[in-house]
Amino acid sequence: MWRKYGKMRNKVLNESMKKRKDISIKKALVAAERIYKDSIYNNKYLSGIVLLKKIQAQYGNFYDEGFFCKLGLLYDHAALSAKKKIKEEYEEKALILYRTVLKKNPSSCGAAWGIGRVWWHRKSKRAIRYAMKAYRLAKRQGIKGLYAQNIGLIYEVLGDYKKAELWLFRGVKENPAEWGNYLNLVTFYRLMKDFDKSVYYADILKKKIKREPPKFWRTKFGKMIKQSIKEAGESIATIKNPMGRVKFVINKKLDIANHIIGVNSYAKKLHSLNVGKNEKYERLLKLSLLEKKKTIAKEIDWFYFPKNKEKRERTLKKIQIHWDKIEKDYFSKLEEIHERPFSYKKVRGILSTANRFGYDTGKDCWFATDFKNGPFRASYVAMHELMHFMFHKHFWKFCEKNGLSWKQIWDIKESMTILLNIEFYKLLFGIKDSGYPEHQKIRAFIKKSWPRRKNFKSFLLETCSFVKNK
Repeated sequence: MWRKYGKMRNKVLNESMKKRKDISIKKALVAAERIYKDSIYNNKYLSGIVLLKKIQAQYGNFYDEGFFCKLGLLYDHAALSAKKKIKEEYEEKALILYRTVLKKNPSSCGAAWGIGRVWWHRKSKRAIRYAMKAYRLAKRQGIKGLYAQNIGLIYEVLGDYKKAELWLFRGVKENPAEWGNYLNLVTFYRLMKDFDKSVYYADILKKKIKREPPKFWRTKFGKMIKQSIKEAGESIATIKNPMGRVKFVINKKLDIANHIIGVNSYAKKLHSLNVGKNEKYERLLKLSLLEKKKTIAKEIDWFYFPKNKEKRERTLKKIQIHWDKIEKDYFSKLEEIHERPFSYKKVRGILSTANRFGYDTGKDCWFATDFKNGPFRASYVAMHELMHFMFHKHFWKFCEKNGLSWKQIWDIKESMTILLNIEFYKLLFGIKDSGYPEHQKIRAFIKKSWPRRKNFKSFLLETCSFVKNK
């Protein structure tokens, strides 16, 4: 009888302890929610991670889907401002948390979007697959609005602005009461420089969000929303990139100058593409410089006709918007790999009617780019030409001192753009820098040597030796 009583007492005690633990975990989750909101609204991601990890450790590494997703979000947001190695570590921790949730609950839209968000931050098309999955899962569970807009935000980063607008609107249509949907539209139209629409949606946002408590408006997020509403009539690209170095312009005089560079390049047979005869260039070579310019001006008049003004400006705007989004990352990486500053404060990008693109690092300081194949292609050409600017400024004389001829240095300069494929691939959106046929051996050497370099100059010295001896 006593044994039976003892078993009953232990059972009661165990149940009581379990209830107490459950109550404690519930309290912990309430505290975790408070910590999470404070961390997100004030950009205190790392301190939020530390506090949530303490809660997790205190209760024996318990599992809760919402807790795991919140911790994952803090990790993937902390990764945005971290250095490369730490960034990858934080992203991997976030992915592990999301995958753990999906293993236990394959219907978790929060975890599916968490994985999509990591790929979105990486500017990868893979984000679309996970965002679509999250959207379908959310819809089945009756959650509408923001999951549709997440897809729009990804398309915006990928430069597909039509699809971005479509999905952002779908979010508003599905859940017109959610103020976050209007905030995304304000940001999108500021980015597109459609200020009538950005101001219109800012007014709606102001009405929708006024019910938020005073505490919310004291957070960094609340202040950022106030600022967005206030600056709805201003270009977000200008605000984000006030010190932008590259301004794309339409300039017929410099477009003609770029055509002349093409003629001179053909005459000097600088590239294997110039081996065959080109009737147009052969005809131009017989003319004086003034006659060349007049002939080219007539041939490209179609682009500068007044009736094409609206189309020109629309193309220019799209290219500038896309470039403004990647310029900071591009110059940061360019300076990092070359271990030198980019010394040119302002450079003009000329939308050229030519099929080849030159540059001038002198007083006018410009490069030509492709306007016919969209903003991704135009920005890739800009990155290619600006890499030449860096080489001319810091490394041309170094190569001369090491006994290379003008043509050998030219070949190295052109071959170095293979580094775009290695170091800048996230900014190229699938475009590859192929190089000229005659430079493939040098490019192969650069690709092989690059991972084991000590510094850029020692790497360049190796490349110089290779070119001299090949």
